[in-house]
Amino acid sequence: MKPALLILLVISLALLGIAVVLWMFLLLHRMVDNCRTTWRKHIADEWLERLLPVLENLEPVAGLPQIQSHAKLEAVLALVGDLNERFRGQYRERLKEVLVHIGGEDYGLKLVHHRHAKARVHGCALLGWTGLNPNVDFALEHCLRDADGQVRVEAAYSLSIRQECGVALHAVLESLREGGCLESERVRDIVRKFAPTHVRELAGLLAQADSAREKVLLLDAISVAADLAQSGVVAAQLTHPAPSVRAAAVRTLEKLADPAHMEQVAALTTDTDPKVRLAVAEYAFSMGRNAGARYLLWQLAQDVNFDVQRVATRGLATLKGDFWERLREGCHQDALLESLVEEALEAASPTLVRS
Repeated sequence: MKPALLILLVISLALLGIAVVLWMFLLLHRMVDNCRTTWRKHIADEWLERLLPVLENLEPVAGLPQIQSHAKLEAVLALVGDLNERFRGQYRERLKEVLVHIGGEDYGLKLVHHRHAKARVHGCALLGWTGLNPNVDFALEHCLRDADGQVRVEAAYSLSIRQECGVALHAVLESLREGGCLESERVRDIVRKFAPTHVRELAGLLAQADSAREKVLLLDAISVAADLAQSGVVAAQLTHPAPSVRAAAVRTLEKLADPAHMEQVAALTTDTDPKVRLAVAEYAFSMGRNAGARYLLWQLAQDVNFDVQRVATRGLATLKGDFWERLREGCHQDALLESLVEEALEAASPTLVRS
């Protein structure tokens, strides 16, 4: 055999050998993964039978065995999370007792000190489920100073659920200002959860906040708290340089149903940002039969932005009155406005008038 053919044969056999080894490795990996899935399903089925009587208070939590294996504990924790989702928090308090008893709380306290950030995030999420324990609160507050932003966000979310710990909202926000954490939608949920019990703190933080994003989050939280007494603090943001803040301030006044600052809102009908003008249109519509609000809608119905025009026109069509009639009479010179008026008439029939 020629040397070239021999070399080619050796290379072919080597490649074939590598392919066979890779195939065997993938096959083994698939077999192991299938075994793990089957084992987890078996554990979930076994513990489902144990947990249901406990959740229904037919059997005590103390009757459940404590779990020593981390792998088995992870499988049971996944089941507990699934049950909480399925029953929409109906058994939340009972599940807290279960988690503590089976070792979930101790496991979470270990995870928050793990060297991998993913494990620390998992630990923070787990501790958010557990009951009152100063050690848990201390561990989560410590995680607010973690170098990883995702860990800080998850710790803050868990603290927002466990508000009995008494952590201040300003401490939570301070930990989230770095690393772009404030941009996360999860942070909006965090601030919202703190809102009902931290209304006065929200107003102070809003006045002190430097970033536009933080102000938007705080304005949204004030709207969730629904405290009309904070409307003055909100109205002060109507002149903020950032359009996102101005728009958020208008939306908050809308949700607070505050007509007292309509004159300040009216100044924004000529705002350079269409999102701000759109917020003004929605605010004016929410004010119902107020004559000043209908005048704002009439102005905005002639806006250069289509979305603003559409909302304002539909608002006037619903509320009716002199400004609606003026708009109908004067719309024929503008084909787009005329089509919006016709569309608004169809949408408002039968008319649902806000009072």
